[in-house]
Amino acid sequence: MNIIHHIDADGLTSAGIVKKYLNSDVKTFRYNYQRDLESYIEINLDDGDIYVVDCTLSDDFMERFKSRIIHIDHHASVINGNKTWFNHVKKQLSKIDDNGFQVSACVLCWKNLIDDNVPEIIKMLGDYDVGRFDDNNINLNTFLYYYLSDDDYFNLRILDLNISECVLQGKKINEVKSLFNKKHCQRANLITYNNQKIAILNTQEKTSNTVKSLDVDGCIIYSLDLNKIYISIYSIKNFNALNFLEKMVNCVGDCISYGGHVKACGCSFYVNKTSKIMDYLRKIDE
Repeated sequence: MNIIHHIDADGLTSAGIVKKYLNSDVKTFRYNYQRDLESYIEINLDDGDIYVVDCTLSDDFMERFKSRIIHIDHHASVINGNKTWFNHVKKQLSKIDDNGFQVSACVLCWKNLIDDNVPEIIKMLGDYDVGRFDDNNINLNTFLYYYLSDDDYFNLRILDLNISECVLQGKKINEVKSLFNKKHCQRANLITYNNQKIAILNTQEKTSNTVKSLDVDGCIIYSLDLNKIYISIYSIKNFNALNFLEKMVNCVGDCISYGGHVKACGCSFYVNKTSKIMDYLRKIDE
């Protein structure tokens, strides 16, 4: 048995739920939409089913292994992407929303593999992942980010946590962070897109909390390393982040990977595309 999962909290928790369901030895692979990892995954796969959760590999990989794949994803960019393999995998459990609400992969995994009684902490983690923010899940996820390891998610130790205590500790952390955030946000560049105000920040703080103190509709947060530029786009009010992302990717071209939800999504390019990305952002503001 195999589990291929995204590297964030939703993906790690989803993998943990699959492991709980299978109740057996499994081989796990972390995946962050880096296509060069696929050859490594393929070589090292064990026999049996392949659970692909909170992510989707290349069309070529999904097509070749479709008879073994149980797919549990929630990204609109994939589900609405007219993929030829999508309805031909061994079991397709992916969906964007549940009873009219955007749903996370970990909630989908629990409902499909365990039962309908999703633990509250998994619901809150899932709400945060799809951009459904309130003070409690913001504070909870801040605590989880700073205090939990990947192993804690994967082994579902989050189920043993006291939510009220976690929220309280997370609130204390966010109160300190907000002092930095307010000053940092004052340096944000503002552009107008379809009569909406969008903040642009260069920071490693990849969360909409960074610009929450600004009166904007959405934010674009980017960071660079020696090889790549990473871009996260969030809706603060009623901004369609995924639509913006898809238009930018089509214009800039040669995107390494992209995807996400209407309210929260992201992409990466090789660093030599940085100037073209910045030119695109300047032009839409003209």
